[in-house]
Amino acid sequence: MLQQPSVSTHPRWLRLTHWLNALAVLVMVASGWRIYNASPLYDFSFPPSITLGGWLGGALQWHFAAMWLLVINGVIYLLVNLISGRLSRRFSPCRPRASGTTCWPRCEASWGMRTCVSTTRCSALPTCL
Repeated sequence: MLQQPSVSTHPRWLRLTHWLNALAVLVMVASGWRIYNASPLYDFSFPPSITLGGWLGGALQWHFAAMWLLVINGVIYLLVNLISGRLSRRFSPCRPRASGTTCWPRCEASWGMRTCVSTTRCSALPTCL
């Protein structure tokens, strides 16, 4: 019995940046709950077992570390997308087909100049944007 080769939809660097973002968000949430608990203004508090930081100063340090991880990770994500050309390939609302047809009607629609355009001449975008 032959196994089919695994097909990856996204490159490894993309999956890595997304998982780093998920980790950073979890750290920010857990440390944010500890920061929230340190405030005397609120009656509700989160259980200490699900918070991060131990005390207010430690929670702030974890929170800011996760913030910088998100910022640096976002810059890396943007730079790799720009350098590889993936940004224009995957995120551009207007991509001409190989036949060289113009996509100006799609660009107008995606920029809010029109609501509906014909789908006969351009790439696979929704009919009504």
